[in-house]
Amino acid sequence: MSDIPEISAIEDLLYQHPLAALQECRQLLNRWRIGNNPQGFVEAASLLALIEDQIGDHAGARSELLQALSWCRQFGLQRFEPVIHERLGREYYTAGEFRLAAEHWLASFDQSQLAGNQPRELGLACIGLGHCCSAIGELALATTFHREAMRLLPPLQQTYLTAKAAISLGWDLRCSGAAAEASAILKNALALCQQTGFLFFQAEILLRLAELAVDQEEFAEAEQLAEDGLAMLVRSPSHWCEAKLLGLLATLHLRDDNLQLALNLVQHGLRIAEADRMTYVEAELCQIAARIGQAQGQPALSQLYLERAGHLQQANSGNWQAEPELLNALHARASQIPA
Repeated sequence: MSDIPEISAIEDLLYQHPLAALQECRQLLNRWRIGNNPQGFVEAASLLALIEDQIGDHAGARSELLQALSWCRQFGLQRFEPVIHERLGREYYTAGEFRLAAEHWLASFDQSQLAGNQPRELGLACIGLGHCCSAIGELALATTFHREAMRLLPPLQQTYLTAKAAISLGWDLRCSGAAAEASAILKNALALCQQTGFLFFQAEILLRLAELAVDQEEFAEAEQLAEDGLAMLVRSPSHWCEAKLLGLLATLHLRDDNLQLALNLVQHGLRIAEADRMTYVEAELCQIAARIGQAQGQPALSQLYLERAGHLQQANSGNWQAEPELLNALHARASQIPA
């Protein structure tokens, strides 16, 4: 929580009333920019990025964060730089710009280590770096970073941080075939969120549990979990999670030959992903839509979605693959983590 009362008041609104939080945060930013309140502006820019990432509104956070980073250096607020780099990493990652995301998370990692005694910032940087590693297929590296986040963040006793780390590690474990451990970690995180009344991550945890159920061919359970996740988003919205849940439900209905419903669901998800510039999610949903079109006997529709996915992959190939220099940097940071 911030020491600035106006920021703390917005943080209280964030997860259940994000649109109100967004409006108040933008007003603060404008006031503090004009009034030359550097620390207030830097903290408000960080909060704006968190709100916009949640609701999929990317109208201003990136430019505000870059200005905040400049003000950190100009006004001697270097202690906030790891936070701003972390937020910039998330901003670029959500847009599918993994290389730029990794660069900012590497900066946050390094600065947090140099500053010392910053488990929150270091843990969040590890989560971000793990996400980048997972996205480029470096699962072992991702697991290393996310296990470190699970070491650093739960002792802070903040549900948001514990759940974020658990979701990230749970995904790695599922991908590496450790389904039982993944399920236990995710269910513990869900129980924590429910016990503390923290709504925001519950839908994402339900998404990950639904994916595990699909892996185990428990399709009815997967559908129920995904439906529960969508219902939860009414109370605490997340566009990324909504698009992913819609894609998962579309694949389940495709399996049951509910083809028109499946197409409607994935097209809804695609509208969200395109509007929010979530290019990586959009490409995934295009692949699902192409399979549905093929099952419907509409090869032209299927080809249209395949071409759209191919265009996204080609346009973003530089962001979705790690150059040797970046991969070496990720390995170097992972080697600094205690075994």
